[in-house]
Amino acid sequence: MELLAFPCNRELVGFFLARLDRVPRAALILQKQEQPLRELLASYGITELFIIPETYYGHVTTARTRSVLAEVRGRGFSRALFPISDFCGNAALLLSTLVPAVAAVSATAPQPVIQELTPLAKLPPLGCTFERSMLLKLQRRIVERLAAAAIELDGMADGDRAGEKPAGGLIANFPYDCGVLFRYAFAASKLHGKVLEVGCGIGYGAYLMAELNPTLQVRAVDIDPEAIALAERLWGDHERLSFALAAAETLPCETGTIDGVAAFEVIEHLKTPKTLLDESHRILKPGGVLVGSTPNSLLFPYRVNDRWEVSPGRLRSEGVWPWHLQHFDEASLLALTNRCGFSGLDIHYPTFVKGVELYARLSRASFDQALELLKELSWSVADFADLTEHVPCFSDYSFLFSGFRDRT
Repeated sequence: MELLAFPCNRELVGFFLARLDRVPRAALILQKQEQPLRELLASYGITELFIIPETYYGHVTTARTRSVLAEVRGRGFSRALFPISDFCGNAALLLSTLVPAVAAVSATAPQPVIQELTPLAKLPPLGCTFERSMLLKLQRRIVERLAAAAIELDGMADGDRAGEKPAGGLIANFPYDCGVLFRYAFAASKLHGKVLEVGCGIGYGAYLMAELNPTLQVRAVDIDPEAIALAERLWGDHERLSFALAAAETLPCETGTIDGVAAFEVIEHLKTPKTLLDESHRILKPGGVLVGSTPNSLLFPYRVNDRWEVSPGRLRSEGVWPWHLQHFDEASLLALTNRCGFSGLDIHYPTFVKGVELYARLSRASFDQALELLKELSWSVADFADLTEHVPCFSDYSFLFSGFRDRT
């Protein structure tokens, strides 16, 4: 018998359940999930629920949680399944202590994608290696400034209008947002000189880049005037950082004057993604560096909005992410950048390496020891690294890419 878990929103739970065949299963859920999920689970014949009073999967903070987890382990489930979502390393770690096999399954992709949790013989070489203490210090500083603007952030995070605009995730220490912050550490290790960030949102990533790499002079742009206004207020006092309102299709720089362009989670939002790459090529000096990220179409939890409709609520109810108009995998992104005059493209995956290492320790531990080890489960920007291969359950669904403007 299989055990299900749901480190995702209710929408994805429904699509995930519809993808599975109807055989007897049980579910491990958080107490806060009971009310929104109980009826939905029952409609798929899942009535045996194990409920733990925790904020996140992977946290073991009460005697009640330990008792429930012991009961689950004693049932002898053969496998645990959960939907691929923005971050599932914590769920994978917890489930690995309860059942012998764990897998994440895509909920909306035309063909199911299954990521089996498997141990690594050794951790691949790490890329970005800034000092851990420096990363933690900067994350704390960023969170302090964001917390001081909590009212404005709450006003911006109004669902359909906000789209993907970063808001309070770092304040709440959401693991996905810690991984997002790591993308900027990666960029800071790749870039130099005059840098333009495209789609900067509220600007904390541009600030991190400027602080980590003293050689950078960062200009950050976004199409949202509200986001730019807040970014200027939060970070505008930095002497090597400025903000401006601009669209990705018309970058506000003279030809051949920029050393680096950063564009994280931007290209998939454009009707004509080639325009962003052409503009980046135009403003970059020969040999200039392009750094970005985009979801791998095989791993992203939702389907792309290829109808280009703007009705977020309805589209999400259909398993479509309203704000993604394009989708890429590694090969298609490489082909497009090559056509636009970029070469030497490298692909990396932001990976929760602390989770990878903890999983190796859990696999050698007894159940009681494993529960004690889970008390160490936490995350910060310093707990991520860039790897050249995707690690199931621990790597982001988005990949990082970096390449050079051709010198000709």
